[in-house]
Amino acid sequence: MDALKDRLSGLLGRHVLSLRRMAGGDLSVVYELTLSDGTWAVAKHGDGAGREGAMLRAIAATGVPAPAVLAVDDGWLVMEKLPPPRARWWRPGMIWRPA
Repeated sequence: MDALKDRLSGLLGRHVLSLRRMAGGDLSVVYELTLSDGTWAVAKHGDGAGREGAMLRAIAATGVPAPAVLAVDDGWLVMEKLPPPRARWWRPGMIWRPA
């Protein structure tokens, strides 16, 4: 796991403190990341990472809420982790830090 944390830290330009495999991920492997600045992110590894990143950017450009793409490279897509649906105060582009 240290090699993966190092890889993702280099991709993001921020230190990944921890990562946890998330459930699901039928088409790709999915991890929850805790970053050194206290924010969370989601990292996905799979063949469609670049296309999914482009799709998320296109969705966000229309004003529809979508997670911000933090990095895309070599099969990896790293995006912001959105707060739970009950967090009605959240707006796109806000940084969410877990309590």
